[in-house]
Amino acid sequence: MLETLISFFKDDMLSAINKIAELAKYQWFKIINNKSPLTEEEARKHAYGVLSGDIRKVISFKNIDENKVYILVYLRENIEEPLFKLVLLKQFGNSYSIDWEREQIQLIQLLDVEELNKRGIRDIIFIEEASGTGAGSKTLNIINSQDKNHIKITELYNWMEPRKPSSPQVEIYPKDLSQKLLDSIERYAVSKGMLTGNLVDFSKPEHAIQNWHRRNGVKTSGEIELDFYPGKPKYGNSVADTFSTSKIEWIAYFKGPLIGYLKSENKHFVAYSPANIYSWPRELAATENKVIFKSEVERKLMTFKFDGGTGKLSS
Repeated sequence: MLETLISFFKDDMLSAINKIAELAKYQWFKIINNKSPLTEEEARKHAYGVLSGDIRKVISFKNIDENKVYILVYLRENIEEPLFKLVLLKQFGNSYSIDWEREQIQLIQLLDVEELNKRGIRDIIFIEEASGTGAGSKTLNIINSQDKNHIKITELYNWMEPRKPSSPQVEIYPKDLSQKLLDSIERYAVSKGMLTGNLVDFSKPEHAIQNWHRRNGVKTSGEIELDFYPGKPKYGNSVADTFSTSKIEWIAYFKGPLIGYLKSENKHFVAYSPANIYSWPRELAATENKVIFKSEVERKLMTFKFDGGTGKLSS
C-alpha cells in the first residue's frame, strides 16, 4: 500500500517537474527570440539568393527546438502578372532552401508571423479577400510553419439578396481544433477586424432595406407596410434614376431599392426592395402619389401607390 502511494506521488511530482521545465524552456525561448534573427535587409539579401522577382515583404523568425532561421517571403515572380506567391525559406547550412510555398494568391490584406499555438512554433498568417457584385469572402489563413497544417477562418458575404442577414456566415476549417487554440485564433481575428458582425436596429435608416423585407417579404404586389426615417435617404449605392413631384422625390438606386422622400416632412421610406439586387428599379415616371418603374432584369412594369402610412404594389 505504501509503495503504491509513493509511486503515485512520485509520478505526480515528475509530471509537475516536467511541466515546470517545459514552461521555463518556453519562457527562455521567448526572451532570447523577442527580436527577429535577421534584419530586414539581411533577410531580403538571403531571399534574393534563392528567389527572383519583385519581393514585397520578408519576415525572419525561429521556432523552439530548431536552431534554424526561417524567412517568409511575399513576392511577385513576373511583374506583368497580377498574382503573388508566398515562399517559406529554411536555413540549410549557410544557405536557404524552399521549405513551403503558396502560389497564385491575390494581393493580400495582411501578412504576419505569430505564435498562436503558444508552444514556441510560429504560424504564417495572411488574410485573402475576394469579392464580386453579389458576394464576397474574407479568409484568415493560419499555416503552422513546422508541420504546415492549414487552418482557415472564412467570412462569406451575400449582397445579392437584401433580405438575407447582413452579418457574414463564418466557416472554420478544420472543425476539430482544440478550444485553447480556437480561443487564441478568435482573439487574433477580432484584433484584425474580423468576426465583428452587425448589430441590427430596425429604427435606423441603414437597416431600412432589411426591415422592409422583414415586414413585406419579397412582395411584388399587394399591400406594403412602411416605416419612416428622418431626413433624406443615404443609401450607399449610386442613384440609377430619380423623378420629383411637388410632394415626393422618388429615388431608384443601382442594385438597390426604390425610396420615396417626403419633401415637406423631411423624411423618407422604402417603397420597394427587389429580392435580387439585379432587379433594381429604373425608368421612373410619377404623379403625386404614384410611381411607375421597370425592374432591370425582368423589364416588367411595376407601380407603387403611396397612401399615407402604407403603400400598394402592383405589376
